[in-house]
Amino acid sequence: MKRRHLLGLAAAAPWVAQGQAPGRSEGDGNTIVVGQSAPISGPGQHFGIEYTRGLKLRLDAANASGGVNGRRIDLVTYDDQYEAETAAFNTADLITSDKAFALIGYVGAEMALRSLAVPQAAGVPFIAPLSGAEVFRGPTQRNVINFRPSHAAEVGALVRQMSIMSVRKVATLVQSDSDGRGLLESLRTALASEHIQLVAEAETERNSTINVTLNFRDIKAAVAKLLAKQPDVIVFLTAHATAAQAIREARAGGFKGSFYATSLGSAAGIAKLLAEMVRGVVVSQVVPWPFGTTRAVVNDYRAALGTTAPDHTSLEGWLVGAMTVEALRRCGANLTRARFMDAMLGLGTLDLGGFGLNMQPARRQASSFVELTIMDDKGRVLR
Repeated sequence: MKRRHLLGLAAAAPWVAQGQAPGRSEGDGNTIVVGQSAPISGPGQHFGIEYTRGLKLRLDAANASGGVNGRRIDLVTYDDQYEAETAAFNTADLITSDKAFALIGYVGAEMALRSLAVPQAAGVPFIAPLSGAEVFRGPTQRNVINFRPSHAAEVGALVRQMSIMSVRKVATLVQSDSDGRGLLESLRTALASEHIQLVAEAETERNSTINVTLNFRDIKAAVAKLLAKQPDVIVFLTAHATAAQAIREARAGGFKGSFYATSLGSAAGIAKLLAEMVRGVVVSQVVPWPFGTTRAVVNDYRAALGTTAPDHTSLEGWLVGAMTVEALRRCGANLTRARFMDAMLGLGTLDLGGFGLNMQPARRQASSFVELTIMDDKGRVLR
């Protein structure tokens, strides 16, 4: 089995960094290499492609302006296909072979957790995993910096909306990994606080997809279990490929209620798979509406995208890139990993151009932003 998948097809992904010179562990040179393992192929590819797109565009923008304190930032990305073991192999190579100064933008708690041991031992910063898992927040994670808010913040926003809509019975489909289990714990707590009943739970594997017969059957059986309890709402604590197929199964089974999902479900990813069937799906988001024009940072992001469609996940990558560039800038000429981590934790209140960060050093978290979006019958994400 191929251990890792270097992104070498420029025609398929021309925005992905490749073939960079080796990095410098303490920044002693003209290049800073940041390494990433993300799902560029497989069922989770929407997250990996879009997060990497936005991150790469923001780093390229910094390089086009002369770099940071005279240094170029190069992003080396390897495909892990949303598989934890592959992510761990990629991580070892990024540190030992590519000499990455820092790691950034891993997608999913399971991939990040399986990969953390090597950077922890080597003192390599681990920046902005795309996960709200609680395990990454706290003083024991000395080399981790989180960008996005916690699972509890996202789920809490969804449940408050359910309360407003007088929802009384909820069922949930859960991804059987660290993200899914963490989200489920938060959902149980939030529903109890609003006196809403959780009537059914079902699990699916992380990479469940309609392209795999066994997983297709698993989703079909899981949805049948949920529908048997006649919920008002089904909440998806899964990635988008699983959620999309489950929505198909639920509608085919006669379900007339509403669907809710966290950002783990990717509104744009679900829309690509379901088109008009996504009407009314409510999704929590951890960055602003990427189609807006009132925030300077969103306008800059959209200008850099060109003709590519805006997306919440690529905007998250852009904002993470902006945060990273600012922390590197504050390090000055004497760039070390320790100084970089201090700069990250010391960002304080920072305006990125109409979007504010408020670094919480104790939580190692930069943003608490959550808002809800809803899908229309054309697959568009509305506010």
